[in-house]
Amino acid sequence: MTLADRLPIEIYSRPVYRKCECCGRVQDIYFHMVVRDAASGKLLIGSFDLCASCGKELALITDQAIDREEAPTPAPKMTQTIRTFDVGGAAQNGGDTTNL
Repeated sequence: MTLADRLPIEIYSRPVYRKCECCGRVQDIYFHMVVRDAASGKLLIGSFDLCASCGKELALITDQAIDREEAPTPAPKMTQTIRTFDVGGAAQNGGDTTNL
């Protein structure tokens, strides 16, 4: 068995925002590496979540081709809209909301 068989690197369909277990930076995680035992290569030992740069570097070290049919989609931006409502006193008091 080759090193690529014992340390397969898989690609997430969408990046996950968490800590890279290789470099320790918190950023988008694109890759997941599975670690299998050295004797048989079938038993699971552990796994690592990897950022883009660490995943590409480890793919080069383990001689794996990391190709996607399409570029990874960026994580959706989390936005929050805060709306204010006039509860019926501010407009009548000239905008003063202290005595509502």
